[in-house]
Amino acid sequence: MKKFLIFFTVGLLFNVSTFAQTKTVTGTVISGDDKQGIPGSTVLIKETAQGMAADIDGKYSIQVAKGQTLVFSAIGYDEQSVVVGDDNNIDVTLSVSATVLSEAVVVGYGVQRKENLTGAVASVNVEKTLASRPIADVGRGLQGAVPGLT
Repeated sequence: MKKFLIFFTVGLLFNVSTFAQTKTVTGTVISGDDKQGIPGSTVLIKETAQGMAADIDGKYSIQVAKGQTLVFSAIGYDEQSVVVGDDNNIDVTLSVSATVLSEAVVVGYGVQRKENLTGAVASVNVEKTLASRPIADVGRGLQGAVPGLT
């Protein structure tokens, strides 16, 4: 009976370790628009904190177990999920997102949605403000036209 229990335990451990093995999956994240690689696209293993960014050609390489789900995403593209099977190469084509920003504000350090913006924002009609007077540079031309600008 002891031998049976030992063989059963060893067999169970061997079986569990077989399912937990990871493999390297490589591939390319491609734009459905122009069929080019998407640089900086994100490849994440679903329900984990593991992931990576694709290189400048959209190529990636990640360690993943069979049966896990890879989530591919990039700014301006729809997210796509792929379950890892026996293939070691998974090429994914992302379609361009139809979502449009309703109100975006360009600030000195990027673009933000109007709802998320903190601080003061002012609008300037450049043709009306700057066209009628001679200015040395844009910063000096906006002084007096935008409240609080120095």
